[in-house]
Amino acid sequence: MKKSIGFVLIICLFTSQLKAQNTIKNLAKQITAGKANDSLKVRAIYEWVAKNIDYDLELLAAIRQKSAEEFQELQEPSKVLKNKKAVCMGYSTLFKELCMVEGIKAEVISGNSKQFFLATKKHVIGDVLHAWNSVKINKKWYLLDATWSAGAVDESYSKFIRKFDEKYYLTPSIEFVKTHLPHDPMWQLLEEPISLKEFKMYNELPVSRTNPAKFQYADTLKVYESMDSTAQKIGMYRRAMRFDPANDDAKLGIGLFYGKRAMVFMNELNGLNSKINGRIDSPEQAKKILGLKPQFERLYKESENLFQSARYYFIQVPKNSTFTRTAEYNANSTKSTIQQLAANKASMNSFYKTLEDYVKKAEKR
Repeated sequence: MKKSIGFVLIICLFTSQLKAQNTIKNLAKQITAGKANDSLKVRAIYEWVAKNIDYDLELLAAIRQKSAEEFQELQEPSKVLKNKKAVCMGYSTLFKELCMVEGIKAEVISGNSKQFFLATKKHVIGDVLHAWNSVKINKKWYLLDATWSAGAVDESYSKFIRKFDEKYYLTPSIEFVKTHLPHDPMWQLLEEPISLKEFKMYNELPVSRTNPAKFQYADTLKVYESMDSTAQKIGMYRRAMRFDPANDDAKLGIGLFYGKRAMVFMNELNGLNSKINGRIDSPEQAKKILGLKPQFERLYKESENLFQSARYYFIQVPKNSTFTRTAEYNANSTKSTIQQLAANKASMNSFYKTLEDYVKKAEKR
């Protein structure tokens, strides 16, 4: 008896991954050679990234409707190093990876940005997501932007002007938030974080604010650091949506995140399914396969729950959003996957019922 489960498997090439990891490790060691402490190492990594990676205007034009989650996949550090060019997410992910090799905590932060153009003397909110970094030095978190330190894109987004600028290196939080508003308010590193409305309304921070929201970011950061990466991601997206219910990137991002988690269990299902493919020749063999039933049930349940969660967030993206097309595609795809899972589960239950009957008949003989 053979039952196949129609999943799409994502195959990772371990050899390629290992080679990429070694390249990043070697580069980090080369950059930080002779640097006596984390402060000097961070500075060296920041300067190397800002001065050696060119801005990829062609890629920028192609990914205007991508969420931060998708953005990050396109900008893996190995790809950035190979091409020696990137958009903001590539600069940020590379900086983080190099820091991690040296045991230095760093994070990639995504959100809105606001640039000042000399030609028009106006502050302009970027129409695409931006990404930058936080880094922990001597037990304190700081903010930096290696992309903006590398240079600037002109107002028409057609030319990158390389000019190293350390204004965005370990910038005080109250200054950094004038041009960078993270989706997750924790990464403002302010006890009175500003809202997206305030960010859009004022060229600088408002002179006075009536009853500004309070946020114990230091306590939140302590909890954040104690969590595993999955809990960190979920917490980040949920804080972003509480802080700004209209944050469609956060909705799409957490949907994609749950979808990826579901695929982990789907892949496990494929692996488990391979153990029962083929002809059943004896009651003993049938009993072994019956022993796998609890694992199948657990994996189906986990997959279904995660895909349901993913779809819930996809359909929260409104029709007039920048992310509508991507969200609708993923919502429809997830719905089809959930239906296929249900059909596969019913087929598997029928298969197990056949096995149980086979074993019972064999035992009566």
